[in-house]
Amino acid sequence: MRRKLYLLGTLTCLFACSEEDTAEFENVQVFQEMWTYIDENYIYFEHKGINWNEVRADYAPMINESLSEIALLDIMSEMMNTLKDGHNFINIPGTQRSYNFKEGFEIHFDLSVVKNNYLGNEFQELGFYTYGILNDQIAYIHLGEFSGVNQVHQVMQFFENKGINGIILDIRNNPGGSGQDAVEIVGHFIEQPTTVGYLVEKIGRPHDAISAPLSIQATPEAPYFDVPVILLINRGSFSAATYLAAELKSLPNVTLLGQITGGGGGGNQTQELSNGWLVTISSSKMLGVNFDESIEDGIAPDIAIANDSLVLATGIDEMLERAVQEF
Repeated sequence: MRRKLYLLGTLTCLFACSEEDTAEFENVQVFQEMWTYIDENYIYFEHKGINWNEVRADYAPMINESLSEIALLDIMSEMMNTLKDGHNFINIPGTQRSYNFKEGFEIHFDLSVVKNNYLGNEFQELGFYTYGILNDQIAYIHLGEFSGVNQVHQVMQFFENKGINGIILDIRNNPGGSGQDAVEIVGHFIEQPTTVGYLVEKIGRPHDAISAPLSIQATPEAPYFDVPVILLINRGSFSAATYLAAELKSLPNVTLLGQITGGGGGGNQTQELSNGWLVTISSSKMLGVNFDESIEDGIAPDIAIANDSLVLATGIDEMLERAVQEF
């Protein structure tokens, strides 16, 4: 009887130990998979001066067999956030983790204030666009998200032959979308094909394995507007919104007003890990017309100003009023 109990205990121990070893192996494996995927495909290591091997050395000892899925996610998200890239994500069912590029910034914007107190409810809406005329002569366009190239042209056509002498293009709190929309918008402010930036991609495992720059060309679009343009930006202007800020900043008739944008110069790709998590990282990047990488960090305004939350609550948009003063 004692022999049977001994064998049963031994088998129980073997199965229990096997389950623990497997759990530890799976956690370590998942960690190593993500670290390697980022190591071989992320494009901003050199720009950001990050030693990814040192990051691994900091976080690998935290991985063990006792971690729950959420605990493992916490550690791996923290590791990924050392890259400070809002285009990087970890997705598990019902949860997404990403870097908070807005942290530390006071971001105050309310489109309803613009509609009610500045456009006087005389505005048009098309998709993510809200637009109208301020002071009988200034075109105002708020773009909430980049989605729909045809809508860009429809909105611009609304202002044709309206006698406007300036345009306020408002991309505050715009999280991005199609980068092609940004290029199409630029087309309404140029008379000839213009290089507005460059695209490069990761093409190999070494951190410096990057493709030759491919130029991004904007072509003239009708109607053409030869008027001063104010681009309203804040820290919530991310990704394609930052692309637009960089592209327009290179034009002589455009002034950027507001806060530094949220950055997000990368184009991303996704890989599924062995545990089913989806990891998305920047594997390509847009460069400015001077081949600089400032788009990833955010585009600074020519005129720095931010809304005060208490003033905005009274119905006054200080950033918009400052923009109007430029005309």
